[in-house]
Amino acid sequence: MMQRNMQNRASASKLAVLAGCVLLGGCQGTATTSGTDTPSTAEKETVDPGSTALRDSILREKAILTLMRLSEDEFASVRANAIEALSHESSRAVEVLPKAFADENEGVRAVGAMIVGQQRLVGLAEQVRPLVNDPSPYVKSAAIFALMRCGKTANPTPLSDLLLDSPDGRVRSHVAYLIGEMEDRSAVPLLRDAARQRWKNLSGAQSKLLELQIAEALYKLGVQEQIESIRAALYPARAADLEATALAVQIVGNVNDQVSTRQLIHLIDHREQGMPYPPEIRLACASALAKLGQPQGGYVADEFADNENPILRGQAAIVYGDTHKDEFLPKLEILLADRQPVVQVSAAAAILKLLGN
Repeated sequence: MMQRNMQNRASASKLAVLAGCVLLGGCQGTATTSGTDTPSTAEKETVDPGSTALRDSILREKAILTLMRLSEDEFASVRANAIEALSHESSRAVEVLPKAFADENEGVRAVGAMIVGQQRLVGLAEQVRPLVNDPSPYVKSAAIFALMRCGKTANPTPLSDLLLDSPDGRVRSHVAYLIGEMEDRSAVPLLRDAARQRWKNLSGAQSKLLELQIAEALYKLGVQEQIESIRAALYPARAADLEATALAVQIVGNVNDQVSTRQLIHLIDHREQGMPYPPEIRLACASALAKLGQPQGGYVADEFADNENPILRGQAAIVYGDTHKDEFLPKLEILLADRQPVVQVSAAAAILKLLGN
């Protein structure tokens, strides 16, 4: 029952917050089998380190070119994820982000503005300023976030208005996340006010997700006890709780909550009436564990790297990248050649994470 009700989650990034405004395209098809076979032990022993470095350099450039191409893909979710993956490549970011600011999709525009703030790309800050007047609350709030993080003048009042008064729980969650990223403890009272609201117009699922985003923001701003609310969400009591569990898993990995390690392992191995938790939960746990210094979850990715569902293949690629183990590069090279863009973008992002700069 839990497996049938779990929603697909395309990535572990904060694009999940924008799920309501990034239009996911239909993805059908199977992974290709092209790619480089993993070399045998004997072959590995005779490989020239120089040639290995060259091969890695070629693969890295191939991943970058793939992301540059996918930053103009027909599907908004693919464009947004490609742009996010390129955000650490400063020269490429300068090239693709201005296009994101003018994208027809509000989710892509918001992601572009968020990247400017997260990476403090001061040189692009003034190009973001017009987005303060964007009709989308996602874009408007992301633009204010970007300007403030880059040390530019901006009126923060719309952030508090959206957090407290927006009728859309997803918008409130998005704003709560941004406030947590600003590293400004003066926002703690505002977040506490938001947490005390009853949110009568929100569904139970939306209320739980908003509660978690506020708890994460407060924890990032130094309110340590909020981690208990996040840990509690790791225990799903019913299928309707699984989306909140997936978000909680991402959060504990991102904030380096070592105490949650045992529970993440439990979620991977647990059987409910003989059935494991949905693949999305198990893969998210493997990624979170890798971020917590436990990179042994590659076997979970192996279960789904050739799955017929491209979303799961893409999530498997993300796990490989989070492990930071070069042994997964041959598998990522195969996934980079996948027929589905959603898999290609995840594989390219993982390759860049593994090979670094």
